[in-house]
Amino acid sequence: MNISVVIPTYNREQQVIDLIEYLIHDIKFRNQIVIVDQNDSKFILQSNYQNVERHFLPDKGTGKARNFGANQSNSDWICFLDDDVRPIRDFFERASSLLEVNPWIDVLQPEILQREAWTEYRKSPTEWMLKFKSTLAFYRNFPPSDLDGIQWFMQKPNTAHGVLSLRIGAGAFFIKRDVFFRVGGFDETLTGSGDDSDLAIRLWWHGYRTYYYPQVVAFHLHSASGGLRESKSKTTWLNNLFRPEPNPGVVYFYKKWFPGFPAYSFYVYYLLKNKKQLFFPVKLLRLMIAIRSANKLITTGAQYINHVEPKPRMELGS
Repeated sequence: MNISVVIPTYNREQQVIDLIEYLIHDIKFRNQIVIVDQNDSKFILQSNYQNVERHFLPDKGTGKARNFGANQSNSDWICFLDDDVRPIRDFFERASSLLEVNPWIDVLQPEILQREAWTEYRKSPTEWMLKFKSTLAFYRNFPPSDLDGIQWFMQKPNTAHGVLSLRIGAGAFFIKRDVFFRVGGFDETLTGSGDDSDLAIRLWWHGYRTYYYPQVVAFHLHSASGGLRESKSKTTWLNNLFRPEPNPGVVYFYKKWFPGFPAYSFYVYYLLKNKKQLFFPVKLLRLMIAIRSANKLITTGAQYINHVEPKPRMELGS
């Protein structure tokens, strides 16, 4: 099966090197790998891999990086991986086996586990699931008796069975290339978190099918440096005082999909959420800045890949 891997990275030279080496040597991945570097890192791979492309993108933003990488892809399917994510060794084989016999699937969402599970997996790739107790949480009866059909469909299912889903974890997922372009890819106006939720809603809205399949597993290592976290750690106390909170992208997301959502609801929620009364003025200031910034994003409007307007699935003739 023809799959291109797209990896956005920012100031994580060692992490992306480790991921590439892992894909090449451990997984034996031989298809196209596209690295989109937003820090112009001068990292050097151990070998000159013919299937690895590195591109520099000066514009910041994971949505922009993923869209740029998708434009460089040359396969029928795109697999997006974050630089601090590690797939199981038969990650692509399991995904391909499922997708080849289920052409109705437009998006495949793997199970994403955390660093602890990765540690156990590295110790014993064949028996890690049996030994790591917390991963057994999603091996339950299907469907749970305490959820009705709608609730089950809406949540990320904790089950050993694959099911239709409304969720996407941008750190690791597969999507048909033509579908990605038809729905416009990631909304580049969206900053911070929420870009994957926005894409997932758009896919559902236009009739595309996202399938969650826990037998395809990736591990999120949560790198301690680089990425979006680093920009926060280097701010001064004065910049931190005027830091928008919540992230303007979060407010933009709600205003985009719920245009009637009143702005004062954010004030009520975030002020009540803060239990430290002394910081109320700071919270209020950050909130005002976030809402003002979000209003500017709304005015700008959604920025989709190659300025494409989303198109419904019915136009594909399937």
